[in-house]
Amino acid sequence: MINYLQRDIDPSVHFGNLIKWINDHNQSIIDFDNKGIGIMSPYYINAHDYQDKGYEYQKIYNFILEYINKYAIEHNIPSEKISLEFINYGKYSLVYVMSYDDNHITLTVKQPLIWYGKLKEEMDNLIELHKMDSHVICPFDYYTNEGQELYATEYINQARCIATDEEWGIYVPEPIYHFEKFTPEEKKIINTAMIAKLVKLYDGEKELGISKCRLNGGDFILPKDFRDDMSLEGIYNKLILIAARERVKYPFDHYLNIVETEFYRRPFYDNPDTSIVNNCGKVPMSLDEICDGINYGIEMRKKDILVRERKNN
Repeated sequence: MINYLQRDIDPSVHFGNLIKWINDHNQSIIDFDNKGIGIMSPYYINAHDYQDKGYEYQKIYNFILEYINKYAIEHNIPSEKISLEFINYGKYSLVYVMSYDDNHITLTVKQPLIWYGKLKEEMDNLIELHKMDSHVICPFDYYTNEGQELYATEYINQARCIATDEEWGIYVPEPIYHFEKFTPEEKKIINTAMIAKLVKLYDGEKELGISKCRLNGGDFILPKDFRDDMSLEGIYNKLILIAARERVKYPFDHYLNIVETEFYRRPFYDNPDTSIVNNCGKVPMSLDEICDGINYGIEMRKKDILVRERKNN
């Protein structure tokens, strides 16, 4: 039997009222080992209007249990030793952590609204991008059944998801899942590093750049100790890409122009259907952050070329 950690709540409770709801029901969520949101309900299900969220929620739960039971059999692990915790969600996926002993694995599960095969596309993108940069999360398992799919990756303990909540900042899981805004200095360095990483991950041979980014919604994470070195180099080297929904084919200069244009505006409010790289961005970056990021990304690309040339010689 799976030791299921998530705490179910009334699906009618809005996220903004969760804390009050929990207090009213005497459920403590103060936990310094907390990994994420922790409380799962149909509220987080992204479904079509014709789909019942409660029913889809149960289907997803059963699907995950199928995978866990399969994993337990394949790895000769008693199923009662495995726990599951809900940590995050988005338009495309729900994110859980599967744990046993001291092992933790992240499971990314398709949302009902998203077409089947989308997660497999993202998984393939991440695997290809990981070959270019080890600071791209690399899926190692994929499971599908009856139109549902998930992929498994390494779990980064209590990582900070970079996002926006009217301002740029991070979501911190412990002791209770909450948002912390960046200082102006942090914002400048971290946004610059994210743009640089997008530039670095452009595939020059295939002319493919990452597209449909949600930098405002957790595409990049940082380890919990990221503030130990707040230099641009330090942040760039710690920044981890965990999502790559699509890649788009454009010449390098054209791709850079799109990056500069789209991250300087707010596609969520301004013609969202026309955005290519910055998908649903609500808070713009400064032009200095974008241009400095592009320049630093180009510098990192040149550094990679020199490293490859030395290896070939």
